[in-house]
Amino acid sequence: MAKTKWKYLVLLFSFLSVVWSQDLLSETCLNPDSNLAQIEPEADVVVGAVLQLHQPGQGIFGCGQPSTEGVQYYEALRWAVNALNQKSGEVAGVAVSDSFIPGIKIGLQVYDSCGHKELAMRYMTELFPIMKSGSLECSDLKDNSSSVIGE
Repeated sequence: MAKTKWKYLVLLFSFLSVVWSQDLLSETCLNPDSNLAQIEPEADVVVGAVLQLHQPGQGIFGCGQPSTEGVQYYEALRWAVNALNQKSGEVAGVAVSDSFIPGIKIGLQVYDSCGHKELAMRYMTELFPIMKSGSLECSDLKDNSSSVIGE
């Protein structure tokens, strides 16, 4: 039991060190390749989230320092998806013998809006292309389902 506590303390310290060291970074511009984090990209069901992982920066779409609240949301979502997909072991002290929904893998797509409403809308159209096209017809472009969580 004592080893487990030390592991969690080391993990917590490492995480906090990374978060605090981010304050040393200068402001960055949004890179289209770095604004999306995916967990289980080949999943059957994908949960989409548009979060403010960074504070707004200067300029039109600049990203500033990391947002503590946004990172906490992201880590909570990541933990939940991993817990739902876990097939053995323990989750929150409960023994697990199969995933939450057997045979279904849940994925996560998180877009960083950097606090910009325009970027949030752009990412929503990435998650829901019908918002851009306005078509009322269904298309069979993807084999998986999507849902969205946003701030």
